[in-house]
Amino acid sequence: MTTSLSLAITWTAPTLNGGTPVIDYRVSWDQGGSTYTVIISGITTTSYSTTATLTAGTVYKFKVESRNAFGYSTSFSNEISIKAVDPTAPTAPQSLAINAEVTEPFSVGLTWKAPSSNGGRELIDYQINFKIGFGEDGEYAVLAAGITTTSFTANSLTVNVIYNFKV
Repeated sequence: MTTSLSLAITWTAPTLNGGTPVIDYRVSWDQGGSTYTVIISGITTTSYSTTATLTAGTVYKFKVESRNAFGYSTSFSNEISIKAVDPTAPTAPQSLAINAEVTEPFSVGLTWKAPSSNGGRELIDYQINFKIGFGEDGEYAVLAAGITTTSFTANSLTVNVIYNFKV
């Protein structure tokens, strides 16, 4: 995904190499005009990623050229256009449920699925909040933060108390 803060592109090595092996690749871009500028050359893999300052809503064109002993390829069939987007907060995790395998009288296991959208950035972690009882009364308190998996076990709970959890 390309955001206003990051750029990642991949490509496939050419099937026709002019009779000599591909040495490396170079990536060029057109920032809304009609002139391509080389971003980087000498890439020996078929991917490139970097942090970049792109303007959200702007369409950028990219092309990748391969180089062999005779020079760089023509790249008219190897152009792509992308539109940069601003990253946002992710959507809420999905399908919060009790994990019966680890739930006991003084603990409850929770599981959930990752959000449907990460907001354009890699997810860092989850936070588990809770409150006692149902309804609108009471505020949620943080039970745990920095959870990097999609499961958690809440321990040291009081029997016969209703806990309301959210991730």
